[in-house]
Amino acid sequence: MNSFEIKYSENCASQIQIFEHLSECSKLFTIPLSDYVDIKQYSIKIRNNSITIEAWEKEKLVGLLAIYLNDLNNIEGYITNVSVVESFQAKGISSQLLSKTIAFTKLKKYKRIKLSVHKENNYALKLYEKYGFKITEEDNDNFIMTKKIEIE
Repeated sequence: MNSFEIKYSENCASQIQIFEHLSECSKLFTIPLSDYVDIKQYSIKIRNNSITIEAWEKEKLVGLLAIYLNDLNNIEGYITNVSVVESFQAKGISSQLLSKTIAFTKLKKYKRIKLSVHKENNYALKLYEKYGFKITEEDNDNFIMTKKIEIE
């Protein structure tokens, strides 16, 4: 059995590390990420415009959640990416990334988080539902899910 130690951080990954991570994970998406985005441009956009919550095993970025918190009124954040490299899946990393992101948005006093998930991605749908996301919209291929943030 492989032993590993995951460390979590915020906004530490460089654009190149994000690009390499997304390239490695591309085929793991329901529709490969590279089929619908230019991964290089997307990694630049993530690095420049989002908050990243990261999972690291030594020097390797093994998990990445990117959320846009650009709403000047702190109303709504948007999760644009959740990805974990294949050899680290089913180890609770996605759950940790999501939990840390929810706590972060709560700290920033956002009222809700939205995301889009492919209708056939049953694992992600169950994970998001576990964390209180509800389907609020849909199109042909995707559900839009929203989580209300309870602020004390």
